Amino acid sequence: MALAQGDAGAERYFPLRAFFDPVGFAQAVSSLTDERKVEIVTVQEKFKEALIPAETFENEDRASVAIVFERVNRMGVDLDIFELLTAWTWSNEFDLQDKFMELSEEFTSFGFDEVGSDNDLMLRCCAAILKGDPSPAALIDINGAEVRAEFDRVAQALRLAIDFLRSNLHIRHVRSLPYTAQLIPLAAFFSHSQSRPITDDQRSTLLRWFWRSSFGHRYSGNPGRNIKTDVDEALKLRQGADSALDAITANVDDSFFSRNTFNARTVATKTFILMLAGNHPLTFLSGQNVSLEEVLSEPNRKEFHHCAPKAWVAKGNAAGADRVGALANFAIISRTENRTIKDLAPSEYRKSMPVDITRISQAAFIPGSLWADEFDTFIAERAKLLAASALGLIG
Repeated sequence: MALAQGDAGAERYFPLRAFFDPVGFAQAVSSLTDERKVEIVTVQEKFKEALIPAETFENEDRASVAIVFERVNRMGVDLDIFELLTAWTWSNEFDLQDKFMELSEEFTSFGFDEVGSDNDLMLRCCAAILKGDPSPAALIDINGAEVRAEFDRVAQALRLAIDFLRSNLHIRHVRSLPYTAQLIPLAAFFSHSQSRPITDDQRSTLLRWFWRSSFGHRYSGNPGRNIKTDVDEALKLRQGADSALDAITANVDDSFFSRNTFNARTVATKTFILMLAGNHPLTFLSGQNVSLEEVLSEPNRKEFHHCAPKAWVAKGNAAGADRVGALANFAIISRTENRTIKDLAPSEYRKSMPVDITRISQAAFIPGSLWADEFDTFIAERAKLLAASALGLIG
């Protein structure tokens, strides 16, 4: 913390700037005791003897420059591709970090502000759009002027990709994506022919790819190769060439819903939630359309509850307690309605529902066994209904 001139008492402080000014130094030490002069001179000698190395490196190869940066800086804060690219693309009118933050602010109202603030994700999207390769390292040898010239295309591709997710999959927050990396092939797809609407066939292919990559856990583990493949195929699809974007394996059966436990942070649960949302759910007790904007705006489990209440299952079906948390036992049920349901048996809270619950049951994939209080049968039957719907989505 800097001191005001009047607070820097000579008995406690010595001006560092005087170390490099012989006249100023002599004047500054003149009033000190001999003991203090020895201390100050000893410190000054440390500064005078210190050598600061300076090397001139001239090379137009960006990869070589990056290696030098990393080696010279190995004892300090790590330099990453984002910092290097920011330096290479900077101009009086363009700052990459500012551009990313501007997009973050723009996407806030759509629930995707984290996209703009996630430098790694943004770099991968930029690389996929500008180089056809989602690896940030692909940007090392790119010309700064090219990034500046093409950034509007990058921003528009992200806007179109987010709009696709919101319009076709009811995704209202980036955390609702099973994998945030799914945005990368989508951004690559929308980076071309931006003024031309996508065709029905392209939309169908993109949706099949989305569901197959989600149910098949395509981007788990080390997904780099799969992301690169999907970027390649997404670009082919947009350009009208033969594309194998949706030709990926995804096997879904009843066990996906009966064995996976509801946890809003997992890929399986996020995929399950989006599947429920896509079936136009209705409120359990009133039969009104569920406001997906509210339910999905921030991923959490506040609007997702047990069809067969946990406490009720524990009372009368101890053997089924290990399945009470299964995906097959969850539905979109508002907090308000859940307070009414509490720990009632399904046959009991059924009395508070409309006389005809056909539409409610179909919208939530609910078999009649739930209302008959047959928990084990309900889990098995609902898992089958959910699996059948999932198979329809993956084609």
